[in-house]
Amino acid sequence: MLNDYSPDSAEREYLENYDPGAWPRPSVTADLMIVAEKKLLLVRRGGFPYRGYWALPGGFCEPGEPPEAAAARELAEETGVEISNYRLLGVFGGRDRDPRGWTVTAVFLSVADSLPPAAAADDAADAKWFEPRLTLLSKKGEKELWQIDLTSGDTELSCRVETNGAFPKLCETGLELVSRAGLAFDHGKIIAAGLLTLKNEGVDF
Repeated sequence: MLNDYSPDSAEREYLENYDPGAWPRPSVTADLMIVAEKKLLLVRRGGFPYRGYWALPGGFCEPGEPPEAAAARELAEETGVEISNYRLLGVFGGRDRDPRGWTVTAVFLSVADSLPPAAAADDAADAKWFEPRLTLLSKKGEKELWQIDLTSGDTELSCRVETNGAFPKLCETGLELVSRAGLAFDHGKIIAAGLLTLKNEGVDF
């Protein structure tokens, strides 16, 4: 608590009687999308839900842990990759994004200069670098339909998203996940947001 914050008696009484359950509370997670040499790092989930599906490295925040610290910690625990240069991509919190219940995730984006080796650990069953390919399928007004293909050896994943006028300022409401194959949760939408953000910044996939 900051030293210059000194609640008066009325506020102290309010805080003492405040019910933390007055508002529904989501679980808080953090994910990290790391791109190096135009490749994307994904992990194959070893546990439920979505066991066997591919996802961005990430997980639940520890009590009091900042999401940005949780993202880097989960990346290191699941893949052995350690980074210090990353930025916030967006916050995703739709109630239907996780079958375990309402989960809000802060997603961070990192672009690395070289391709660090990755090895699955912790609750990840595998870790691979995927080559992404973006294809614009159709455009009508502010709406664009994109196909995202992800390939690593004989592993092929894909999804389709539709953008609207709210993207790129708003990542979650500016994108609609139309279809997905092999990707967990709403990570197809998140990956699309990251790739399209980088494309807008001059990185081609």
